[in-house]
Amino acid sequence: MFGAGDTIDLQADARQDSNKPNLELIVLGGQPIGDEVAWYGPFVMNTHAEPAQVFDDFKAGRMGKLPADRI
Repeated sequence: MFGAGDTIDLQADARQDSNKPNLELIVLGGQPIGDEVAWYGPFVMNTHAEPAQVFDDFKAGRMGKLPADRI
């Protein structure tokens, strides 16, 4: 999508939550894999059924939990 010398300009939304004033951003790059992309909330997968299933698993508590000292 982008080549040598291309740039991306980003800024936080003016209505950003004042409790979290910093902008956090992850930019990933790589070769296109040519697969379909389906998403539901924060979950991104390859078919429309997959994100719906993982969201149901998340709501049901089947995604595991981090210990409080790791958050």
